[in-house]
Amino acid sequence: MRAAPSPRFRRQPLHVEVNAKPNPGYGVAWLATLLFLLVMVAGIWYVGLRSSSDNLGRELQAKRKALDVGKKELENLNVELERYTSAGYIKNRITVLDTGLRDPMPGQVRRLTVEGGRNHGEFSDISLAAFDSPAWREPRPGLGGAAPAQTAPVGYP
Repeated sequence: MRAAPSPRFRRQPLHVEVNAKPNPGYGVAWLATLLFLLVMVAGIWYVGLRSSSDNLGRELQAKRKALDVGKKELENLNVELERYTSAGYIKNRITVLDTGLRDPMPGQVRRLTVEGGRNHGEFSDISLAAFDSPAWREPRPGLGGAAPAQTAPVGYP
């Protein structure tokens, strides 16, 4: 006795050609080739980005080194400026060069303010000025309250 067909399956006749050529399966080869090319392009792109990143890193490192050298040179120049503007150095150079300048007498040195300078209008140690005035000259009005006396020509001994 034959079993009754299952309601889930249908039976259909199968037609097979005897002389039909087999399908070579080019779809899998094309997919493999496309996948290989995609991996190659991604690899080349990654190497290019990595090379560019390395070049930028080296360039940044060189610029930082140049900046550090510039900062050190600026610091050295500031130290040299302080040395050249110090009172001891100036007095030493006056003595060595034998210019005939003398130290200012008391009352000759007054503080000056420099507008727009490094001290922004504040008093500064390097903004001292010596005025050559004779010893017999009385103080000017406003500084000592006395009237102005006769003035002698300004010069160095």
